[in-house]
Amino acid sequence: MKRQRGAALVVVMGLLSVALMIGVASLRSALVDERLAGNYRALVQTQMVEESLLAAAAGNTRAAQRDILFDRLAATLGRGEQFVIQGEALGSLLSAGTLSALARQWPFDQQDSGASSLARIPTLVVQKLDGSRLAVLTGRQVAGDTQPQAQLVFVYTDTAPRWQLARLQ
Repeated sequence: MKRQRGAALVVVMGLLSVALMIGVASLRSALVDERLAGNYRALVQTQMVEESLLAAAAGNTRAAQRDILFDRLAATLGRGEQFVIQGEALGSLLSAGTLSALARQWPFDQQDSGASSLARIPTLVVQKLDGSRLAVLTGRQVAGDTQPQAQLVFVYTDTAPRWQLARLQ
């Protein structure tokens, strides 16, 4: 009988250690899932901010400034060449307060430069398609390379505003 009591202790300790290992594995899995969900949320929020940026750029509140900039870019850029608009130049293209409102919604810390960070600078990229068409893309600048996310195409017209929105891709 005394031997059975000792065996029960060993069996209970074994079951307890197996339960502990399962608990630790579940905790690690939950932490990974939480990080994935946070990254997905940040990605969706970034896309929404970029689409808002495109909508603000396409709006007619600053059409005169947009026309001046697009006229200059259409004259200087070659077919397929791009021009990146960010910072103060982007602020002058948008209506008052729009850029600061979008910056408050931007999900990433601009100072965060960790290897796993998705922190990127929001930009507008203007690309010349041909003599009378310009594409405006939102992008995230990563190490000097801008990755396009969405695109508006503007066409030159004789009516005001001179650069009219033709389509959204």
